Formats: sequence, C-alpha cells, structure tokens
Amino acid sequence: MNHHLSFLCIAACSAIFSHAQAQKSETPLLTIGDKTISLEEFNYIYNKNNEVSQYRISPREYLDLFINYKLKVAEAQAVGLDTTKSYRDECNYYLDELSADRYIDSAAIRAAHSEIMQRSKYEIDASHILIQARSNVSPEDTLRAYNRIAEARAKIMAGADFADIAREYSEDPSGKANGGNLGVFSTLQMVEPFETMAYTTPIDSISPIFRTRFGYHIMRVNARRPWSGEICVAHIMKMAPKDAPQADRDKAKAAIDSVYARLLAGDDFEKLAIQESDDKQTGVKGGVMPWFGRGQIVKEFCDASFDLANDGDISEPILTDFGWHIIKRLAKRTERDTVTIERMINRVSAGGAHRLASVGKSAVAQKLKKEYNFKWNIDARKQFAALQYGLLPDSVKRQKLSEITEPLATFDGGEIRATDRLVWTKQRLEDENFERFAQDAIFAYDKSQLTAKDRQFGYIMQEYYDGLLVFEINQRTIWSETPSDSLQMLALYESNGARYSTGGTFEGTIYICNDSTTAKKMLSLIASGKTAKAKKLAYQVIEGTQTQGGQLDDLIWPNIPSPYVVLDGKVVSGQLLDFEQARGMLLSDLQQRREVVWMKELRAKYKPTVIEKNFK
Repeated sequence: MNHHLSFLCIAACSAIFSHAQAQKSETPLLTIGDKTISLEEFNYIYNKNNEVSQYRISPREYLDLFINYKLKVAEAQAVGLDTTKSYRDECNYYLDELSADRYIDSAAIRAAHSEIMQRSKYEIDASHILIQARSNVSPEDTLRAYNRIAEARAKIMAGADFADIAREYSEDPSGKANGGNLGVFSTLQMVEPFETMAYTTPIDSISPIFRTRFGYHIMRVNARRPWSGEICVAHIMKMAPKDAPQADRDKAKAAIDSVYARLLAGDDFEKLAIQESDDKQTGVKGGVMPWFGRGQIVKEFCDASFDLANDGDISEPILTDFGWHIIKRLAKRTERDTVTIERMINRVSAGGAHRLASVGKSAVAQKLKKEYNFKWNIDARKQFAALQYGLLPDSVKRQKLSEITEPLATFDGGEIRATDRLVWTKQRLEDENFERFAQDAIFAYDKSQLTAKDRQFGYIMQEYYDGLLVFEINQRTIWSETPSDSLQMLALYESNGARYSTGGTFEGTIYICNDSTTAKKMLSLIASGKTAKAKKLAYQVIEGTQTQGGQLDDLIWPNIPSPYVVLDGKVVSGQLLDFEQARGMLLSDLQQRREVVWMKELRAKYKPTVIEKNFK
C-alpha cells in the first residue's frame, strides 16, 4: 500500500528508521535495550575517529566508549529529545545540506552549459505571435488560447503574411505595432523554451506551437547569424516621454538640436553630457553607459549605436519612447571571451545559473521517477485544475480539493494528493508547477530512503543525529554546574595535585593495550624486566619524553586511570597551579567523574550486550 507523503516534511526519524532497516543485512554487534547496532557502523565510527587521534585507541577500548555513546543516545530518545521541533529541524537541515549534490546531475549541467556557450556565438532575428495563457486561467480558457494560436498558425501555413497575422492575433503588447518582430537577441535574453525554439527552428520557417509562462507562441526565425558584438557608447539625453504634452516634446527637440549644433561646432561631448544631459545617472560620467548587445536595450537606441561605423563617431539626434538622444561610439568588441560568457551565465538577471541548476535537478528527477515508477493520474489532475483555477473562496476550494479521493500521482512508497498543492500552486504555471511539485515530492521521498540505499551515507547521518542527541543529554545531565561543584572541585584539587600542574615531564614508554587482561600481563612482565616481551603484546607503543600540557596528559596524569594503559618510565611533577588557575580542568574532571557514575546507571538500565563472536 502506498503511503501519503506530506510535502516538505522529512522527519529525521524517517532517516533513522530507514537506516535501521538497512541494518537488517548487516552484522549485529551490540544490543542496547531493544535496539541493535551493527559491526559495520562501529567500524565506520572507529576508523574515522582513530584517524584524527594522536594515539590509536584499540578496538576493545573504543568499544567501551562507543557503548557509552550509544547509551546516551538511548536515554535521550527515552526522554523524548528526538521528538522536539528543534531537533527535527536541525536534522532535516543537515540532511538537505549533505544530500544536495545527489540531486544535481553534473553531466546534464555541463551539457547545458556547453549549449549556452555555443549559442552565445550567434544571435537571432525572430518574430512571434503570443496568445496569453498564464497560470490563473482555467482549463477551458487554456484550450481557447491553444485553439486561437492554432488558427493563426494555420492561416500562416496557408500563405498569409506573418506580420499581418501577428497584428490581427498577437496579444504581445508590441505585436500590433511591429508585426510581431522582436528584433535581435542572443542566449539568456529570453525564457528558456523561447530561446530553444529560436535556436532550433530553421531560418524562414514557422515553429510548432509551444508554451512559456506567458502563454502559447508560434515563431518565425528571420535570420540566425554570428553574434554582432557589444558596444560601449556615451549619450546626451533630453527627456521627452511619448505621453508628454506636445509643447514639452517640442522643447526637448529644440534643446537636443542646440546641443547637436554645439557638438558640430567642436564642443567637448563629455563636458556637454555633464552640463546638459537629463540622464543624471550617466551624465555625471560624461554620458558613458554600460556595454550592451543587440536586444538588450531600446531598439531605436540600439540600432543607432550599432550603425556608428567607428569609435568617436556621433549620431544625429534620435528619438525613443524616453526622449531624444545623441550617441557617441566609444568602443566595440565582436568576440566574447570565456570569462565574459561565464559572467553572463552567472548574472541573476539573465537566469543562466538558475537555468543550469534546473537542468541538473530535472535530469535527476527523471531518473528517480523512473526508479520509483512515478505515474500521474490524469483524471485527478483535471479535477484539481478545474478547482484550483476556479473563482471559489479558498475555504470552499480547500474543502473541494479534499474531496478528490484519487491521488494526483503515485510512486513506489508514496503519493501526491490535491491538498498538498493548494497554497503552493497559486502563482505558478500549471504544467511547470505539476512537474516542479513532482520533482520536490520525489526528492523528498528519496531523501527518506537515502540511508537505506547508501550505507556510508546512513552512517554519516546516524552519527550526526546521535551527536545532536548526545550533546543535548550531556548538557542537561553532566555539563550543568551545581552549587556544590566548587566544593567537589576543591576536594579533587587537594587529592590529585600532580594533575593540575604545568611543566611536568614523563620520560619512558607508554603502552596502549587492546584489553585490560593484556595490560595486567604487561605490568607483570615489565616488573620482572621482560620489557621486550611486553612490547610485543602492545597495540601501540609511544616512546620518548612527553611534556605536560599535550594530548597524552590523560594517559600520564589521569583523572580516571585507563585499564588499557601501562607506563614504564619516570614521571616528574611540574609546578602546581593554584585553584583558580586549574578551575577549568577541575570542572572538566568533575564532569568526567559524574559521567562514570551516570554510565553505570545507564548500563544497569539498558543492559548493553556485545555479541562477542561478531567482534573482530
């Protein structure tokens, strides 16, 4: 039976549960209460932590530490620390961070990136017809829009002039005036479906009907040619908006003509721009504008700029919807270097980085949909669309959506229901929205399965989940200071002064043993002078002089002696710290002793049992 998958809610316990499922095929090592921990998980943690230690902890010694760690996890779960919202939010955040790269197909991104680079070498001159069909239209209106664009295309294919049909049919605001002509554009200047159609439709041909977030389109590609470059110009402007009174427009024309006459007489362009231009943003810079290419700026201004043949040439006054301009060409470049294209791709306004990320995610989503047998329920989708784009109040709509009994989609392990999408869909195009929701839902489900699918990933996540719980239970149980701590620290200070010193030394050999029985045997051998034989029994041997204040202090000047460590050498005490100087060490040692008592209680409560035959 499929289970309903709540959107954007991946509980941390789901990942932990999945990891527990994965452990069924692993080697059991340890039981704590009703939970079983695998040998494989222990080996992963042991090897990882041993790599960063100055001395190698033996497997048996580390097993004791591992048991204590898992006892704390069990106690934290017993008191409900794994059910808090803060814990779940933190786990979900880490899961998202750690798994992010899994949901990006690098090969697909490289291919899309290469395509953008190739397209950047060319520019398109195209015309189009648009019949609007945005996200808030009903399925019936969507069908009417499609039928109308199909009717327009049929007339063109029968021989009608594209520009005439554009003026009659197109709902692009500029279509009536320009016959649908868009001018010249290059990659990353149009939405992706439009750009792709422009670069793949043969010259002088009519495209099939296609859809963007704006509605349905057909396109005629008038020309495809090498990129004409970018230009840098300066301009002097006299404002004359097209809706301004005619007297103001006449005044602006007289003013620009006066400036033009002064330029012809030899006045400096830069100084005139500073003194006369109504474009205050560029005027203070002598009229200099950022580099631009065709299609990136008002057509009349762009055409006049590119018509200038040489650097330093000045145009006659030209009119745009904003006013009158005189343009001076400063520089032109006709080749895009890789750095420039990369900068263009990464510009947020161009959408290149977003496009690449979408391509990478979509490729992974398609693979996962196939893996999990994802299927849309077309009838349920139609019911949903009819309600979603209707004019019912939200409260009624929500009730109606809940009455759609069939899921919108099903997949192995989950399903999507109409109520999942109520708020999420309001501002997005229906078809894109369905696919985006499917992508997010399938990613969410796959994340809940990652620990079962990838054993190594499961260990990493389990370590993180456990670490959060252990930190919180430690904070509550042994790290919080009590009023009596100072007295206990004073007693500890007076009974173990050598530990709270500076400048002490040890000269000799430290033997790390694999178990306490071996340690006792080594003590006997060393006492009888058989050090060579003792050395052969050690898991690790550390020789030389050690100065107090390093990582080996707990072996040489221990707070709690280790049953796995044997010393053979001379210990020289250093200078005793006063109580306040040693306070930090004393508090840490007191908490360590408190932990020993607590671990005895937890061992009695949870009865940890090692499956010795599996411990290797």
